Amino acid sequence: MSSSDTTWDWLAGTYWYVPEDNLLAYLFRPADQQMIPISDQTVFYISDSRNGYFWGNVTVQLGDQQHACYFLTGSVSPLGNVLLTFTPTTDVTPETTLTHGSGVMAIRDGKVAMLNQMSSGLSTLQVSHWAYMLQTIEGDDAWVSLPGVNVSVPEFIGPCGKNA
Repeated sequence: MSSSDTTWDWLAGTYWYVPEDNLLAYLFRPADQQMIPISDQTVFYISDSRNGYFWGNVTVQLGDQQHACYFLTGSVSPLGNVLLTFTPTTDVTPETTLTHGSGVMAIRDGKVAMLNQMSSGLSTLQVSHWAYMLQTIEGDDAWVSLPGVNVSVPEFIGPCGKNA
């Protein structure tokens, strides 16, 4: 069975980042019931997109922690509803916890944005975040200096082994 909706095929080869005003995320520590504000810069590289499905790589940096690397699989309906699954690229076992997110394609400041929400983590430490993720291309201000981390997109995603 195949789908012929190519509405979102243009996502192939695109990069998405978290703008300055959406960097705030929260860590939750159930043991002491603490919500801790933290910066979350995330970059998606969508390597391919076909018939409402897309996939690629994700680099995440929470606060000053080391980068985390994920493989992204997702779908986007003809109406723009988004589902996301993030799989760690290292130390994957049958017990590995996947991160799931949902969202919608939206217009933000006259541009297409992915308004995404996600929640992840172990029972001892959880992260929640929502953001209007924006597309960036080589030469954009965000490409040269990502908000919250002040490095270029290629430098940011480099630790995950992906070259822009």
